[in-house]
This record gives sequence, C-alpha cells and structure tokens, in this order.
Amino acid sequence: MFAKYRADLSHEHIEEIEICLRKAIELSPGLWAPHYYLGLLFYLTERYPDAKAEFETALKEKEDNEPTKYYLDKIRRKESDYSFPLNLDDVMVITSDPVLLNHALIEWFENTLRGLIQKVLEAEYKEEWWWEGIPGDVMVEYGKRSQKCLKEERNVPQLYFLDFDHYKKIIHKNQKIFSRIMQDLKEWENRIENLESIRNSIMPCRGQYLSDERVSKTERKLC
Repeated sequence: MFAKYRADLSHEHIEEIEICLRKAIELSPGLWAPHYYLGLLFYLTERYPDAKAEFETALKEKEDNEPTKYYLDKIRRKESDYSFPLNLDDVMVITSDPVLLNHALIEWFENTLRGLIQKVLEAEYKEEWWWEGIPGDVMVEYGKRSQKCLKEERNVPQLYFLDFDHYKKIIHKNQKIFSRIMQDLKEWENRIENLESIRNSIMPCRGQYLSDERVSKTERKLC
C-alpha cells in the first residue's frame, strides 16, 4: 500500500493511506516509520508544514534515519527560499548601508550557491546526493562541525556547515555534472576563491536557522 501512493495521489487514495498511517501511530506511537511515511505522503501532496511535523517526530524516534533528514532538508530549503531574496536586484534594495549590504550580498550568493549545488547533485544522485557527490574530507569536516552546533541547528542542511572552499571542492569532484550548467568551471572556482576571505570575515550564513528565542536574546544584548 505504501508503494502505491507515489503513483496514485487521488483524493480517495490519499485519505485511505492517511487513515491507515494514523491508526498505526495510534497503536504504536513510538515507531518512526508511520510518521515518516505520513510525512512523505504530506510532502508529495505539498502539505509541507504537516510533512515537516511528521518528519521531525520520526527523527526523534530514529535520529540516524537518512531519508527523513533528506526530506526535512528539502522542506527547510523551501521555507528559506520563501523568505530569502531570489535575485540580485532584490538584495540591492534591502539596505543602503554598505556594511549591511555587503553582508546581504554574501549571504545571498552563498545560499544561492548552496541551493544550486544540492539541486544539481540531487538530480544526479537522488537521495544519495550527499554520499555520492561530496568529497570524503568535506564530509569529515561536516561531522566535526555538526557536533558543536547550537541545539536548533542539529537538523540544519549539511551544506550550511561547510567552508567556502568546500563548494569549490564539490564542484571539482563533480566536474562532469556541473559543466552541464556552468560554462566555465574554472571561472566559478576562481570566483569562489576570491570571495572566500571576504565571506569568512563576515559570517557562516546560518542565521535563518536560529530560533526566535535566540534571535530575541541577541537583540536584547545588542540594544
């Protein structure tokens, strides 16, 4: 029944599957699988807030479940895209302060680059994009940093814990794939390298994942 809903998203079948999964959750609330599949059903029908809630519950029950992390990552990137400037013109009107504008431009560029990298790798490797497309030394560095993150950053997408030069390594490892959309890979690598020192002096660009409570605490400390 679970395999069927990917091909049959009719209202009747969606309702049937949801009822079955909710009954499974009611009978065994500690199982991760019913929450995962219910989240996947919601994701496929674009009920993203409901999907996110189910995936987060599934992850609490089974922290090392990679498919759950994969879909949570996709939902969080969708949420970020909704509030993040989509083009350079939108960034330029955020502020007239040169310092804040430089901050906004770097953040826009890095988040756009992260999104591009993940979409390209997902298109090629599907759910295995991280394991197939990321260099081994970059994954090791991610592991070290993710262990030291803030509580609300524990489920932040993996690419948000990388250094600027790691993006260059990823593109280089997957040259054949990225050459389909980037005319001059060397130029892209040079551009990333030239921006690295500026970016590193500004921020890691993970601010949108901080909790409202932490942001409020920061504002109080600064005021």
